Amino acid sequence: MAFDLEFGCKSLVSLIVSRRTAETLSKADFNKLEEAQRLEYINQLVDLGWVKEQRPASGGGEYVIYAFTDKGRSIYENPVELLSLTDAEQEHISLLRKLDSLKSDDSVAMMPQVLLSLANACLGVGRYDSALMYSIELQKKADEIKSTYFRAEAELMVGRVDNARGEMASSLKSLMEGAALFRKIGEVAREADCLRSAGGVLFKMGDYKKAMVMFEESKNKFMQIRHMLGVAKSKSNLAILYSIGKDYDTAEKYWKYSLDFFQALGDKESEGKILNNLGAMLIEAGKLDDASNYLRQGILASRAAKDKYSECMAVINFAYAQAKLGYFELARNSLDSIVGVLKEGYDAYLLAFSDLVLAMYNSHRGTWIDAEKKFASAIRLANTSGNTVVISACHEEYGKVLLERNQSDKGLVEMELSKEIKDKLHQSDIKRGLASG
Repeated sequence: MAFDLEFGCKSLVSLIVSRRTAETLSKADFNKLEEAQRLEYINQLVDLGWVKEQRPASGGGEYVIYAFTDKGRSIYENPVELLSLTDAEQEHISLLRKLDSLKSDDSVAMMPQVLLSLANACLGVGRYDSALMYSIELQKKADEIKSTYFRAEAELMVGRVDNARGEMASSLKSLMEGAALFRKIGEVAREADCLRSAGGVLFKMGDYKKAMVMFEESKNKFMQIRHMLGVAKSKSNLAILYSIGKDYDTAEKYWKYSLDFFQALGDKESEGKILNNLGAMLIEAGKLDDASNYLRQGILASRAAKDKYSECMAVINFAYAQAKLGYFELARNSLDSIVGVLKEGYDAYLLAFSDLVLAMYNSHRGTWIDAEKKFASAIRLANTSGNTVVISACHEEYGKVLLERNQSDKGLVEMELSKEIKDKLHQSDIKRGLASG
């Protein structure tokens, strides 16, 4: 593949390498470096979001030009902009400089930790290919220095990357290999982390029974070493499964345990997520007043954490609870507070629930044509999201309204469809999983 850098981009490389390498590059022709080395530097700039790949509109074939992003151009024109980068970005640059220095000195002592940190940094910004590359480098370095610990860390990281890429089978394999290696050297906390991550993968795969076993084992191992943060996280995972299995009392108990812990810790982001989950579950359980109370708290916690997505979720769940309670004006007004957030990015799940509340509001007002349009939009968006909870809720609420309007045949069809969708969760399998847990 032929490639080139936009004029000026080469100067950014000196900002991410060691001082010794920067001095060497200032006297050398960048284009005369080995292709693999040039690509490594370019990919590091892409990871930082300073450079982007561009292909000619036509006739370019495999030719690629790497050009400035807005951030990269700003730093090129005014290097002082480096001081305004986030702590995470500053740490990423520092790690790249350390890696270059270690490679120059042919040092292995700190290399594994730097590679692991870079893999984490790239995973955090969605650069999965780079995260995987650093993880594979870490595997090789761990084998070279015969470090079981770092080999286990590499397996955990590969598992997390594959999970993010949607490669569930390979993710699960790596996570279980990591757990086995950590167990071998007595690293109980890291073994438990692997098991909890494996539970998350199994949950995504729909194997709730095995996910329950993994989360329980993770919880027990964290408890064994009094790692209370790990216990709280595992109990939150378990609460979701108990909620799916309609064991609402156990789910509420586990979530309240985690809630108390994160509130004591001052972790508003986690507090907001748990309160929202609690509220959503209690809506399903029919405890609408209790749900509303938790969701009010969840809105405030998520707002304090500046977690817009969680705040939006809590507001929509709160609005849905109010609509079900018959407080339609309050439900409608609640949605007004998040219109801006909904417009920021397309999220079929949030938009579906928003349209569902508006459909219920219009139905209450007697504007049936508008209500039908919103119900149709909500069902379409719900199907796009693939979330069975919102799909079922849309058909159920539409069915109720149709029955109220004496459209019995159509209403019963919608109600039955809602029930069938709920049954797709294979409740019997889940309950067996709960028992085995």
